[in-house]
Amino acid sequence: MAEPLPGAEPVSVISVYRTPRWRDLVAACLKEGEAGGQLFKDSEFLSGSVATDSVDLQLIIIETGNDLDFFRAAMTCIDAGFLQAGGPVIAVVGPEARKLDDILLMMGASRVIEDSINQAGLARLIASDAVDYHHARRLRADIERRAMAIGEVTQGTFRLRSRREAQNLSTLLSFGSRDPRPVAMGLSELIINGIEHGCLRIGHDEKGKLIEEGKLTAEIRRRRGLPEYAGRMVTVRYERFDDRLEFIISDPGDGFDFVAMANHEAAHLKKHGRGILMARSCFDRLEFSGNGNTVKVVHLLT
Repeated sequence: MAEPLPGAEPVSVISVYRTPRWRDLVAACLKEGEAGGQLFKDSEFLSGSVATDSVDLQLIIIETGNDLDFFRAAMTCIDAGFLQAGGPVIAVVGPEARKLDDILLMMGASRVIEDSINQAGLARLIASDAVDYHHARRLRADIERRAMAIGEVTQGTFRLRSRREAQNLSTLLSFGSRDPRPVAMGLSELIINGIEHGCLRIGHDEKGKLIEEGKLTAEIRRRRGLPEYAGRMVTVRYERFDDRLEFIISDPGDGFDFVAMANHEAAHLKKHGRGILMARSCFDRLEFSGNGNTVKVVHLLT
């Protein structure tokens, strides 16, 4: 599992189980890793006695099976503030229920996984989703703290190489939007992807393993110190128009086959995580070009 996140408490998890196997699997992940949390039988969770409004809560896992009514009822028991803040909710289904993926995502699940996942795979997902949520909370705090501190930026070109720079720039450029939070989150996700995958050539599967082992930050620092990576930066071009904000993010990496992704999007997103899906939900338009290492996103102002 992951080491405690920088500036945060160890991962706090609530898991709702319906079968002994799932209870034991989650318990093993929490016991062996840096995560802590509680497990509740389905009836205990639905009784409303479980507090989900803790500021430390970072993840909820619901063993849904193929019962949409149970998932719907469980979602009503989750604190609205946690959900509105983008708190991750993992729905666990059986292999025969994968046809329910899209419905569960529409009902509020942030991810859908099969109950056949092994302990290592589940530990990796817990760590990865907790890192994403921690990052999103920091962005929201930055926006709330800085919203009135600067004037409006109308255009500019920026070059950056760190996750902290990505967060700061995303916060700055989001202020001109009608809703800064999703713009900042989507923009930050795309820039960080460019830094990690494009500039530093950290693969998706490799990143998941580094997160699980608590070594991602150290590996990023190590690679930034190597001559072959030291000068590689993400470029962000920004312009504000009367009716829209436009961002073009490019990196010096090898890119990916975005045409194949468009043709097989569901499989691609399940394999590589929710980064592109998250960014796409934050903007009105998203288009890849070049070899996949350039992306243009648009936020409409009207």
